[in-house]
Amino acid sequence: MEANESRLVFRAQKGAQTDFLSCEADIVGYGGAAGGGKTYGVLLQSLRGINNAHHRCLIFRRTTPQITAQGGLWDESQKIFTHLGGDSNAATLKYKFKSGATIKFGHLQHLSDIYDHQGDQANMIIFDELTHFLQEQFWYMLSRNRNAAGLPCRIYFTCNPDATSWVRELIQWYLLPTGYFDPRKYGKIRFFLRINEQLYWANSKAELIKEHEGVTADDIKSFCFIPATIEDNQILLQNDKGYIANLKAQSSVECERLLKGNWNVKAEGKIFRQSEFRSYVILPRIKYKFITIDTASKTKTHNDYTVFQLWGLGEEGIYLMDQLRDKWQATELKLMFIGFVAKHQDVAAIFIEDSSAGTMLIQDLSKNIKKPVIPIQRSMGNVKNDKVSRAYIAQGYVASGYVFLNPTHHFYTEFIGEVTSFSADDSHAHDDQVDCMMDAIDKMLINPYIPHNDSVYSESFSLARKTA
Repeated sequence: MEANESRLVFRAQKGAQTDFLSCEADIVGYGGAAGGGKTYGVLLQSLRGINNAHHRCLIFRRTTPQITAQGGLWDESQKIFTHLGGDSNAATLKYKFKSGATIKFGHLQHLSDIYDHQGDQANMIIFDELTHFLQEQFWYMLSRNRNAAGLPCRIYFTCNPDATSWVRELIQWYLLPTGYFDPRKYGKIRFFLRINEQLYWANSKAELIKEHEGVTADDIKSFCFIPATIEDNQILLQNDKGYIANLKAQSSVECERLLKGNWNVKAEGKIFRQSEFRSYVILPRIKYKFITIDTASKTKTHNDYTVFQLWGLGEEGIYLMDQLRDKWQATELKLMFIGFVAKHQDVAAIFIEDSSAGTMLIQDLSKNIKKPVIPIQRSMGNVKNDKVSRAYIAQGYVASGYVFLNPTHHFYTEFIGEVTSFSADDSHAHDDQVDCMMDAIDKMLINPYIPHNDSVYSESFSLARKTA
């Protein structure tokens, strides 16, 4: 962005950012390391066509807090779009321009959210940090990439390296065996055909038509990936001379990924970071409290623990207030739980996973506890996910500052140690505390359970509704 007398000029930086904006492939990826100017790039990309009344652009992050977080997409778009005549609506996260063109920000938090867009027609769809999305979400949204006015229909995405993500396979051709980008393939456009969830690649449409009977040119999509690193963002380096030092200060794994763009190294236990949790010592006013429970069916050393957690909903987020964790036999488990509930008599509801030992505990306690004992299937929102997918969804709320811990609690070190060790490759030892935390995030922030004696949220406790 440059000041030019009374005008503001928004332009891409020469190099990777310019190449990303000018690429004519149907699907274009950008990034591969931290600080490469991805956010600014996709925002400029979305503006192509704003003078056309039929331009419709959808920009997705996995969760709404990732869009509205300070310094996120919405904040950055305000610095650009409003100067170009964009009329913003913070409630709907949408801009409308004088021509009638629109740019809308949205989330695909749950797999089922794709069906909220069944009737959409968008000539441009952008996924920011594609590794956070499920591949089913990405491929479904291609069906919404359409336009009756003859505008080019394109998909754009950004990403940071993740060796465990499905995105790595999508860009595999552009990588060296070492995991770094192959400079000989920079900017090259490839072509693919997707049949029965299988991708077939070639260097031309003609090759694919020859190899697959009945295929026409209209069945084939073009694809390109433009790698970028911090060196491609000279403006950032000039304005923040210490940023490279910040990247070098990371662990060897994170340094390889974020600074050097290596897609082979696996980040072990980096879904949740200690620095992303907020701290408290004195509790604020608490609207109501929930207990979340994760039960273990066996008590041998290598098995998981049973965990009871007490969570409170406050004005700014949820607060972990108490925890009990150990390995108990069935009879002792029941006694320990009754004692935990007696200690917290003002709890509004109790959530227990409906499986294995949890099912037996639900049946037993429903008869003896005068509190709602609610069986749950592990999910985020209304869709049952695998544990890693749920963790990435929950991480968006942790990173946005909605989860509070008290560093003076006796269980703090044990809790933060397990949570920050949780890994996508399942190399962590235990995840019982993680499961309870994710249940609390789901039932208090994402898909809020409202106690019977509190059927309506007051204005001061609108957080759950706001972030759901």
